[in-house]
Amino acid sequence: MSLPGETAKDKWRVRNAVVKANFIAHSPNYKQLYNLLHQKDTSAVDCAQPFIDRTIKIAASPEVREELNEFVGPFAWAIVEMVAHTSYKNTDIQSKLVDFIHELQKAVVTDPTGEPLSYNENEDEPSVLWTNLPMFRMCCSEEMISFDEDDPKNTELEKERWKNLSAFWAGLSRSKATDFIMHGLHACLNAFGPYDSPSPNETKPIIFIQQIACIWFIFAADTLWHTCQEGTENRNRESWKHWTKGVEEFKDADGDAETQRLVDRALEMIQKAERLETSI
Repeated sequence: MSLPGETAKDKWRVRNAVVKANFIAHSPNYKQLYNLLHQKDTSAVDCAQPFIDRTIKIAASPEVREELNEFVGPFAWAIVEMVAHTSYKNTDIQSKLVDFIHELQKAVVTDPTGEPLSYNENEDEPSVLWTNLPMFRMCCSEEMISFDEDDPKNTELEKERWKNLSAFWAGLSRSKATDFIMHGLHACLNAFGPYDSPSPNETKPIIFIQQIACIWFIFAADTLWHTCQEGTENRNRESWKHWTKGVEEFKDADGDAETQRLVDRALEMIQKAERLETSI
């Protein structure tokens, strides 16, 4: 029986949270990755190697397709869930996770014929392990389409997950091989406009939305800057000026300590990106 006012989306949200908390976060892949990331003096290379070795072992198995199906998807979900549980303030582990992804991409895994090992996410476009990061992008996309920044019913836990994931995607976007910068541009546009309508939706949790934009500036200001220089609609030099002015005005808002730290750090990285450009 549904609660009064409960929507299908609300029920899905609850079920999804239970699955992630009770299954993914307790999976062997998640636990192994967590332990590797949190060991002192372990590098991203150290973290990636056991999973690369496992893939090489699977490649030599006569049951390669079945074993890949059992490994690749759950592993991708474990990575995304690890990111969601890693605070954006924990820059050491966040950075190690970004480097971990890049180390995976460097791995060359071949099948018994010497061809790159692929994973068939769909029949038309098989993904190469690990260059194309099979299933990982799909898991990220599912997170993106299942969360609405503008929803005033988002819980504090959901918002914290989104901050952590946004910091990670911003960090990845500094490499063309893992570019999520379009989502950063959307975050800035959503937070600071200019909007199509005269004023933004009054129900939008504007402080949270502007915090997300600040996180993108903190972790990918240089990438956002360079993308705006290329000049497309709503993503050009005028957009950059409008958004950075919005961050400056956000500094004067009555925000809490976390918000002020985000704004200060975002302005610092914005100025750094602009100085770097003028020095070239």
